[in-house]
Amino acid sequence: MRSSSLQRRIILAFSLFGGVLGVSLVGASYYLTLQFREEIISQKLFAELDSVVLYYTIYHRLPAPRSAESRIYLSAGKNTFGLPAHLNKLTPGFHSVAVAGQKHHVAVKDMEGARFYLSQPDSALQLNQSYLLFLTLTLIISLLAALAIGAAVSNRVTRPLIRLTRKIADAGGENSKTRLAGGLDNDEIGALAAALDLHVERTKALIAREREFGDDASHELRTPLAVLKGTVELLLLEPDLPDSARKRLQRIEHALHEISDVIAGLLLLSRAPNTTESTTLYPVEPVLHEVVENNRYLISGKPIELSMELDGTTQVSVAPSTLRIVLGNLIRNAFNYTIHGRILLKLDKGSLTIEDTGIGIQQSDMGRLFERYYRGAEASKAAAGMGLGLSLVQRVCERYGWRIEIISHAGSGTRVRLLFKEASPV
Repeated sequence: MRSSSLQRRIILAFSLFGGVLGVSLVGASYYLTLQFREEIISQKLFAELDSVVLYYTIYHRLPAPRSAESRIYLSAGKNTFGLPAHLNKLTPGFHSVAVAGQKHHVAVKDMEGARFYLSQPDSALQLNQSYLLFLTLTLIISLLAALAIGAAVSNRVTRPLIRLTRKIADAGGENSKTRLAGGLDNDEIGALAAALDLHVERTKALIAREREFGDDASHELRTPLAVLKGTVELLLLEPDLPDSARKRLQRIEHALHEISDVIAGLLLLSRAPNTTESTTLYPVEPVLHEVVENNRYLISGKPIELSMELDGTTQVSVAPSTLRIVLGNLIRNAFNYTIHGRILLKLDKGSLTIEDTGIGIQQSDMGRLFERYYRGAEASKAAAGMGLGLSLVQRVCERYGWRIEIISHAGSGTRVRLLFKEASPV
């Protein structure tokens, strides 16, 4: 769901921001700590040294060091009391000296004629665990705060989007009168919903105009077609009609039937997929025979062997007029583009295979076979056409859940397999 994805992106953005901010703060704190480390160590040693001096003033003896690494020394006049040589020349203040290759920090202070020394190795003055724990907790808290803020902001931002998405999902079909902008705030989401309402109204008006045009065109075309059919039928009843003229009139009659079927099929495809259609099962074989006979003239006079292996049990829940559109386009292609050789029509249960030894299809054209008005270079040379046949076939297949497979190589023929779905139309 897009709104959930947007929520995740907002939360992720805030988390990244919080993480970067937390790491920056912790890093800056750690960096500054390292930069002022000498000052911190100096203050720490002198604070401890002050307590040593106070203890000595009260008890006249040196206290035990607070840590095992610390060393406390005292010198008074010429009495050094075991003071190491590397400390003997140090003046009051803070010093860093190297002893046996290791760095030591020393605090020196004079008090009442005596000089006190507090020495600690550098390794004993590393940042303590509590400070590191504090930095870690700071980072974790910043991340959790960023997550919480991100979740709250994303919920507030996406709530109207989720409402709009649900309203779109519940809007129903094209006859729905639900207004998407109703009940939404007058903000960017409300403006988007209003724009969608306007777009839906325009789309509905466009669909209505297209349907009206289709219905009007169908009505206006059927009238002259009926006149032509009646005229041809009357002419065919003439007893003295020459055979050559009778054959031409029969071809005209078949063409008029095909035009009527195409008009009916196009009107069907122009309607919504959920339009009520017949669920009656029709056998494929009679329609296939009819289409073959109507187009047999295309291979008349060609050295072509036409073979048919037909299974009479195959049925589809598609009107014969629509089935003729699909079969007619596929069979006409095989008849048109085969110059010599063999054409096989094989009707198995649930599928139709058309194999020919025709001119074939260039591999560069295979990806565009179902584009409207597209014709390959070889097809344009071999026969006239507009490049609409396979596009129309694909639309019918998509509507009824059929599948069409085409395998072809230039100069070696084409194999088309149409797989029917024996079920009611969607």
